[in-house]
Amino acid sequence: MQHFDVPAPKLRLGASFTARPPPLGPTHSDTASLPPSGPSSLASVGSTRPSDTLWAMSPAERESYTKFFFQADQDRDHFVSGEEGFRFFSMSGLPRPVLGRIWAMSDLDGDNRLNETEFSIAVHLVFRVKKQNLPLPDVLPSCLLPPSMRPSATPEPSTTTSELLH
Repeated sequence: MQHFDVPAPKLRLGASFTARPPPLGPTHSDTASLPPSGPSSLASVGSTRPSDTLWAMSPAERESYTKFFFQADQDRDHFVSGEEGFRFFSMSGLPRPVLGRIWAMSDLDGDNRLNETEFSIAVHLVFRVKKQNLPLPDVLPSCLLPPSMRPSATPEPSTTTSELLH
């Protein structure tokens, strides 16, 4: 049997290689043609329940996003306006329709500006779509909602003792 020596490919210093599985759903370019979801009617938020493990935000991530908030809030009014947001999020390179959907999902109160919490949600969605190649969900994952806005679990009906006796 003949053995051939094949030279190893040359690697650039500092290059990082991470194996990523292919996306399970449509890619962000596929979602660009979807209609934008409106400013979060809370009834629809979390209704298709994207996997919380894929979308959960760690405390360290939230802290780093807060630093971005203060960079994006150019006029220091404690909100990121649409214009400020466009300048900031355009740097991601994501298509404008995708950024529009992210903005609409993140603007929880529908006032067309993002407070620090809403901005953190938007940055987190951008990072997951851009850096981890996740498809943008149709609705905001419930794990990204502030605890006061998360859908409450409906308790199971219970059978009382008096109902059992009748």
